Amino acid sequence: MSSALNIAKYLLTLVKQDEGDTLSNLKLQKLLYYIQGYYIAFFDKPIFDDEIEAWDLGPVVSDVYSNFKEFGNKCISTDNLKFDISMLTEEDRNFVNKIFSIYNDYSASSLVDMTHQEDPWKNVYKKYENNKITKDSLKKFFSDRIEKVFLKQVKEVLKDTDFSNIKNWEDYKFSDDN
Repeated sequence: MSSALNIAKYLLTLVKQDEGDTLSNLKLQKLLYYIQGYYIAFFDKPIFDDEIEAWDLGPVVSDVYSNFKEFGNKCISTDNLKFDISMLTEEDRNFVNKIFSIYNDYSASSLVDMTHQEDPWKNVYKKYENNKITKDSLKKFFSDRIEKVFLKQVKEVLKDTDFSNIKNWEDYKFSDDN
């Protein structure tokens, strides 16, 4: 298992600063939250052990925040970034890449707004307390989210399908080959 800081450093390697892409500490924190939440939901275990806390601006991994706080609300510089890619398995990198590709298009403030609407943060947040967001709350929330998103996508694909032309539909839908 990797640390949240290793995953944060890996995320920074994905940012294309030469193309104008930026990653602030605030946005980095939200990406870590989404990565952890979806990972727990998919694999029934965390990708990192570090705790996520409910801060005023959403979920935060305090160790990662402290490591990059010198950048304030500006883009984190990758000039002196030391990262050993072997600290993450290829499967974990692929997973992180997928979540990054989904959530990197959102601004930091949009991600803050999104996390403020979600139960893991909402249910434990109290001003100035930095309460822990439990891994169980992440698992429940993101498992439900996966099911809803998946079912919505399946319904969207199937909505215009005419099943009357499929012979032996019962055999088809229960076949191991399909």
